[in-house]
Amino acid sequence: MIKLKMIFYTSLFFLLINLTAFSQQDDYSIVKKFKELFQEIEFQIKQADSLDQLDDIEVQIDNLQQNYIGHKVLLDKSLYPDDFNTSITKLRKELFVRNGDFTKITVLTTKVSELTIQVEQLNEQSKALIAKVQDLAELSKSDHDKISQLQKSIASLRVSLRKRDDLVISILDSILPAGFTNAGNLSSNEKQKIISKASETNIIDNIEKAINENIRFLQVTTLAPDDIESMNTKRQKFENTWRNVGDKISGIYSAKSKNTYNFIRIDSSFAEWNEAINMAGWNSIKNTFANNGIYLNNFTNGKEFTSVIKNFTLDEIKNVDLKNETSKNDYKAFADSGWFGTIKPTWVPFLIDNNMLTDAQKDTIEANIARWKEAVEPNTISIWIYIIGGVLILMLIVLFTRKNKNNTSSTK
Repeated sequence: MIKLKMIFYTSLFFLLINLTAFSQQDDYSIVKKFKELFQEIEFQIKQADSLDQLDDIEVQIDNLQQNYIGHKVLLDKSLYPDDFNTSITKLRKELFVRNGDFTKITVLTTKVSELTIQVEQLNEQSKALIAKVQDLAELSKSDHDKISQLQKSIASLRVSLRKRDDLVISILDSILPAGFTNAGNLSSNEKQKIISKASETNIIDNIEKAINENIRFLQVTTLAPDDIESMNTKRQKFENTWRNVGDKISGIYSAKSKNTYNFIRIDSSFAEWNEAINMAGWNSIKNTFANNGIYLNNFTNGKEFTSVIKNFTLDEIKNVDLKNETSKNDYKAFADSGWFGTIKPTWVPFLIDNNMLTDAQKDTIEANIARWKEAVEPNTISIWIYIIGGVLILMLIVLFTRKNKNNTSSTK
């Protein structure tokens, strides 16, 4: 009898142990499964591509809450520092934030689409205006009535380019998501969206068009220093935005697409734009002289500019006697109307401030102009000084000669 009781208690003991172990194992499986489902839903929220997917995820959160509410006490103990309710609330907050992201994206996409259409319209408008300005610039040389039309067209072109460039910069800024730091923080889907958005907005081609048309504008117009400084400020803003965004887009393209855009080409285009701005000043100076009937050889920097003017003035000095009155008129056109009338007060400060011309080069230019003036309009006072000096010297020679003769006669 005692033996049967021992067997019974022993069996009961092992049964209780097994039941406890089974219960613990079952609790572990419940907690593990809940954590797995939680992490899966969290991942799906981050990877969602649409609002419809987010709606499906919301259903999954509801099911998770309903299916595990009966294990709340167990989960509260096992999810430290969070608990069951905190975990569900966390998922709903992440879903809400992601939902807001898609709402912003939808609004932004609509806005970008509108901007893209406006950019295309302004591209066509700018292209037509550049052609018109070029034609009027040629006509205005022979028809002064066209000058007014040319000025109005240049003003319209300037406004059109500014509007288009601002829109392109806005679109470029919108390509990357807010808070972007590097491509490593983006999901595969987010990288693909960036590529798609860049393609849909045709942003790379629009940047190239913007740069090329700004360069063309510089080539077909004569600008003032203020215009050139304004253009350079715009170029710097455009280029800084590209440096900030373009390199990041390039990295994403390199990783996701075999058909990568030629980003190096855009970098070189910005360099060409900068060079065109520098040349615009020299071209405007050359055109100023040309408008006064003085046609100079090309120059692209201060050294060449100084050399061209030096050679021009030396040639004019050599031909002063042959050209007579024409030489005087050319001097007045070059010096009075050109250099001292416009170039020196308007352009020289700009050139020196931007390290395009030195004070020494300016002094060399003015020294050559002074020599030309002396050849064209000799200083009459200086001539009389030479004449009087010559007469005095002649008189002294005569007096000295007579005195010698008198001394010789006295001796005899």
